[in-house]
Amino acid sequence: MVGLGGRIILDQQIFNVWFSDTDMNFTGYRQLMFLRGNSHVVLNGTVSQITKPALFSTTTIAQKGPYTYTKKTKSPSQGVYKPRATDTNISAPFKMSTPPYYATGQREVPVRASRPREQKTEPSEASGGIPNPTEEYVQGSLILPQLLPEPQNLLVVIDLNGTLLFRPSRARPTHFTLRPNAARFVQYCLDTFQVVIWSSAREPNVAAMVKAIIPPARLREVVAIWGRGSFNLTKADYAARTICYKRLTKLWDNPEVGKSHPNYQIGGRWNQTNTVLIDDSLEKAKAEPHNIIEVPDWTGDLTDNVLPAVHDYLNELSRHSNVSGYLRTAPFKGHLARMLGRRPT
Repeated sequence: MVGLGGRIILDQQIFNVWFSDTDMNFTGYRQLMFLRGNSHVVLNGTVSQITKPALFSTTTIAQKGPYTYTKKTKSPSQGVYKPRATDTNISAPFKMSTPPYYATGQREVPVRASRPREQKTEPSEASGGIPNPTEEYVQGSLILPQLLPEPQNLLVVIDLNGTLLFRPSRARPTHFTLRPNAARFVQYCLDTFQVVIWSSAREPNVAAMVKAIIPPARLREVVAIWGRGSFNLTKADYAARTICYKRLTKLWDNPEVGKSHPNYQIGGRWNQTNTVLIDDSLEKAKAEPHNIIEVPDWTGDLTDNVLPAVHDYLNELSRHSNVSGYLRTAPFKGHLARMLGRRPT
């Protein structure tokens, strides 16, 4: 095989790398990431522009070495990012230069043949079965949203895997990479709205993912962090690849979540007019289909720019009186297509 070997420093850690003309057929190491063409590395004293995908391995991490890493373009650093619900332009603070990502492991990980995953199954009746929108919900979503004089506070319910990050291996559930802008996006949500983290992953894995995204000092600002145990699944459904439907009524009926409403003392309550779920699976919002911002499932593309679009959409959403009515008439998919210059599907 023809290729070029060397090392690269990423965030002060040095990784062995292999640049191969047959990157997708290179079976010696696990594929961890790809770099695009606006970066260069110093390999064995020679500066090389990256014009082909770069396959990285986690062979050995050295403590010191004569190699350096730099980028041609950098993210803007002027000023301090202070997001507000009235912000409508996210391009400057969110503009990224497609930073490389790398795995957290330090040992060589040989590629293993992946086993076919079991098909997802519907929850049993004992686990709640398949939900459908109530007539009351449907009628509420038909109420046209009105433009508010001031943005309203929202209950923003955020999924983890596929939405904010990517776990490439089932065998290593606590090893993952963050979607571009994920940490800053969550910071913006915490600064601006009330936030719930809701994942169908098991609780230890949820804790590890949350730790990677939210600084410990800000965890107290999260209204609730729910994992697989929150879906009231039977033991068999919990252990299987069961579809976990996120019934927002479960949040609305929860006393602790209810108290997070800023006007709780004077009768303010969370409901379909002020709650939004951000998830990569439309299916999980079957009970409240007009309260979801469905984002594309993220599987590691470092050029992804979805979360800044979600930021802009949330700002506009908060300026309207009925979240379900707004999402029914102007779904996020169309907004994202316009942001990315594509035709809505």
